[in-house]
Amino acid sequence: DGLFYELAEQLVATCGLRCIVPDLYGRGHSDAVLGLKNDDGLFAEQLDELCSHVGITKESGGAHVVGMSMGGGVVLSFAARAPDRVRSLVLAAPVGLPVKVCYEECAPKDTQAASPSQ
Repeated sequence: DGLFYELAEQLVATCGLRCIVPDLYGRGHSDAVLGLKNDDGLFAEQLDELCSHVGITKESGGAHVVGMSMGGGVVLSFAARAPDRVRSLVLAAPVGLPVKVCYEECAPKDTQAASPSQ
């Protein structure tokens, strides 16, 4: 939505960051792909392919990845699929996510994730 575009413009202007706001299949201005199930797995694959295309790799330092609402599940799936491409992960008002997924499965293996009660 427009909020993300405003945030992206501010990040570019104040921090010099390159912001990529993907238009996922069947969302925004993109058509759904017939015959494919539009779910977090498909969207995570789409993000992985986008990162390959624009050169976001472990060697490049990865990306700061933000998922808002439904995008929270998408970026969690993406981080699980391609952890070397993720420098940091932000979930903004994620919907439908069990706490266990957020705090245990996507935490770096060499650190302990903080739970919501900490």
